[in-house]
Amino acid sequence: MKYLIDTNVFIPLEPTAPGEIEPLTSAATSFAQKANRAGFPLFVHPAQTTEILHDRDDQRRSLRSTLLGKYPVLPEPPTSARVDRILGQVPINTHHWVDHQLVAALDAVDDVKGDRPEEPYFVAQALGGGGGDDAERAADGKPEPMMSLVT
Repeated sequence: MKYLIDTNVFIPLEPTAPGEIEPLTSAATSFAQKANRAGFPLFVHPAQTTEILHDRDDQRRSLRSTLLGKYPVLPEPPTSARVDRILGQVPINTHHWVDHQLVAALDAVDDVKGDRPEEPYFVAQALGGGGGDDAERAADGKPEPMMSLVT
């Protein structure tokens, strides 16, 4: 089994300062530890670099880019053409575009596990909406507050 982690899981797993430890850090760390013990690797999608590079804080962006590099990248993920046809096209290199890439990659992993059992393919939208502008939150280094996992 392989796990593809969303950026909203990566960030709590890899806080860049003591003040960035958040409520999901404990749950994300526990998950990563269990996956590691079971021999299940955690992967990131190559498109996630886009979200990290939109962070306005130069130091945090640089550190997160480095930390993202310690996770294996999902090899040869499919394009999001099918997802775009179903959910609608979104601007390239936005938070929602990355979401589409992750959803499209589900065929490249074994199964799906998320925090919305009624929509198991749903990997990146915030529970309860989160409010505000996605690009603004991503640029501030604080993507939508939730944890989604693709297994």
